[in-house]
Amino acid sequence: MKSNSISTYADLEREEIRIKLRLKTQEDAIKTQLKNLPEELLSAGIVKMIGGFLNGNFVNSAVSVIKFLSTFIKGNKDASGTGGGILHLIKSIIKAKFS
Repeated sequence: MKSNSISTYADLEREEIRIKLRLKTQEDAIKTQLKNLPEELLSAGIVKMIGGFLNGNFVNSAVSVIKFLSTFIKGNKDASGTGGGILHLIKSIIKAKFS
């Protein structure tokens, strides 16, 4: 992280523009990752199910895939009692937008 000394209003405006551009870049990267996520989850689930079917553990594989998806969506509770799943992320984004 760069340490800029802001001494004038113009410096502050330049820093604001720089930070907004950096945030926009990060938001675009997150959007791209979220677009690829369903594909990756589906392929991981299919591989897990096929492997379980071939090994004769089809029911166990199906249950583990369902548990994984549930954990992914809801997330695990951390020490503060908040979940880390996709639902928590969406809620925090909505809350930040409307606060």
